[in-house]
Amino acid sequence: AGLVLLVIVLAIQAMHQSRESLATIPAFSNTVGQVYRALGQPVQPAWNITGWRFEATKGNVEGDDEELTIYSRLGNNSDGPLPYPLISISLTDRFEETIGSRVLEPAEYLPTDLDPRKLVPPGNTFNAVITIKSATESATGFKLNVCYRLSDGQLRCAIDDFK
Repeated sequence: AGLVLLVIVLAIQAMHQSRESLATIPAFSNTVGQVYRALGQPVQPAWNITGWRFEATKGNVEGDDEELTIYSRLGNNSDGPLPYPLISISLTDRFEETIGSRVLEPAEYLPTDLDPRKLVPPGNTFNAVITIKSATESATGFKLNVCYRLSDGQLRCAIDDFK
């Protein structure tokens, strides 16, 4: 009985140690994940942030240079489904210095016909439309990055030193 108890404790420890990777599996998230949420320690899945790729991106200035609209197509290049990422955008000046940045939630850049809570299957793409009102004249470019939020509120992004 003691041996069985030790094996169960070891299995629980291994599961706890790998909980972020296991949380990407719906069966784990729907069962064990609920226990963590009930204990006030929700598990944030360790999604493959490097699985996203920007396939095509272009920016247009509209309305007397007051509104910057960025159109981008993103693709899931990973082996499994991924949730829609957060998109971090930084406006840059002519010296490539960051003059402003913002992190967009999926509901802010997705068309209205896509549900931001659904997963994007591997190999699929989607279009993101980002509108920045009152872009300053010193903004001559932009940079995009994909991120996921960690359980402590920090961001984990595909480009680590992104500004």
